[in-house]
Amino acid sequence: MDWFNSLITGVWLQFLDVLNYPFDPSQRIYIPFLASSFVIAAVLYMRSPAFTKDVRPGRRGLLGLFSFIFPRKVWSHPSAWVDVRYFIPHQLVRLLIYVNFSILVISLSSNSIVVGLQELAGVSSLSVVSPSNIPLGICYAVVAIIVIDFNAFYIHYLQHKIPVLWEFHKVHHSASVLHPLSNYREHPVDNFSYALMNGLVIGLMAGIVQFFFAVKATDIYIAAIGLSILRFGFNAVGYNLRHSHIWLRWPGFLGYVVGCPAHHQIHHSCKPEHIDRNFAFILPVWDLMFGTFYLPKEEEELLIGLGDGTEGDYKSFISIYMLPFKNLYRSRMTQANGERKVPD
Repeated sequence: MDWFNSLITGVWLQFLDVLNYPFDPSQRIYIPFLASSFVIAAVLYMRSPAFTKDVRPGRRGLLGLFSFIFPRKVWSHPSAWVDVRYFIPHQLVRLLIYVNFSILVISLSSNSIVVGLQELAGVSSLSVVSPSNIPLGICYAVVAIIVIDFNAFYIHYLQHKIPVLWEFHKVHHSASVLHPLSNYREHPVDNFSYALMNGLVIGLMAGIVQFFFAVKATDIYIAAIGLSILRFGFNAVGYNLRHSHIWLRWPGFLGYVVGCPAHHQIHHSCKPEHIDRNFAFILPVWDLMFGTFYLPKEEEELLIGLGDGTEGDYKSFISIYMLPFKNLYRSRMTQANGERKVPD
């Protein structure tokens, strides 16, 4: 029974972690991040025609603001409440993947790289620069940001291009309306994909740095601080508007440098001109390089969802988890039956 008690304790601790999301600065729905998105949305509302042209009593006050930020068309939609119901049970699974599996992959891959390099070089380390080098830690943070962001972009790109991966990634795109919790509408296979590929890449970088530069823990700590500061800043500047109906495009050239909410909203649209656009997370340069960038200067009408009428099939925790497997099985059976009917 010890294993059962450990399991229950582990699930309970994970549950408490999920409840702590609004108070955890590493999470997207950290209260200050939600508050900053609200403030930005309020400024956009005051600059919108809905505010400047509406002279009805009360519509230009709090009532109008809340109608703009929390419109009935979003919160009366069944899809919005699927995200709410799905949030806690899936996060219990997601945390297990990212906390335990990611750490395992990073550890194994970094150790493998170090051992492999030691065998090739015949030495335990090639200390090219002096350890305890603060600039090295900063450089490592910059390189890590670029490499990890490109890796995330490319995984996302493959999720749309490889049919098996797309079947699981469709879960995220099955939302018919967007709000902050839509960010967490993911399938565990998607989470495993990111945990595995990011873990391998992070482990690769850590192993190379450890072997060639003999970086001490203090330098890695500096790099981690740099990554955390960037992540905090990115999340603080309206991140939660990415999964919302509120259009926000960074002005001028900035929209080509850092991902904005409009950049990701277009990615969720299934209109022909928006399909398979804007895979990048932080740096849109990857979309520019791959020819997948699309960011108009003016707001365009978006059609959120899959575009094939199957969005309503993803209506519960069980259906979201099981539908991709069922669809892949049906596809396989259809393909097999087609092969059997080949004429003589």
